[in-house]
Amino acid sequence: MDATDNRINLWFDGVHQPDLTVSTHEHGGNPVDFVFPRFDSVKFGWQLYQPNDGAYDLWMDDIALATMRIGC
Repeated sequence: MDATDNRINLWFDGVHQPDLTVSTHEHGGNPVDFVFPRFDSVKFGWQLYQPNDGAYDLWMDDIALATMRIGC
């Protein structure tokens, strides 16, 4: 995440995924700017937006946070 132009880049297994990149003016949504909200917490997980009676297992590894680019 880069707040200078509201850019989000994703990498999977060390490979950049440019089709998932978004920025202020390039985000594939409505013709309005994408602007980061004020961040005051970080959450990792999965959220469903519809009723669900099932159960899911979610595994995550290699999550790293820093104030500067690390890794890829």
